[in-house]
Amino acid sequence: MIVGSWDPNELAYKRLRIKPEWQSTFQIGTLENKTLRVTTILNDPYCMYTESSETKIGNERFEGYIIDLVEELSKLLGFKYIFKLVDDGVYGTNENGEWNGLIVNE
Repeated sequence: MIVGSWDPNELAYKRLRIKPEWQSTFQIGTLENKTLRVTTILNDPYCMYTESSETKIGNERFEGYIIDLVEELSKLLGFKYIFKLVDDGVYGTNENGEWNGLIVNE
């Protein structure tokens, strides 16, 4: 499922393009008071365990770029989130000719 795309060569306000069928989902206010499950893998510097992760629970176990990015987005859009590491620890694999991963190349 592709929700949108990012074009770094566009003007700042045009870089993020949300497909029309998803635009109502991603407007300011539509995520308020919702809890999102954010799936990721451990991959420095994007998502890493904190030095004291053994003594922490939940989101406090993680640090990195994606952790900081989701935190800032949650402040702007008013949602809560739970990080979940993918079970197989990879971005995805091509099984039976079907991609099953987090990242889709269109």
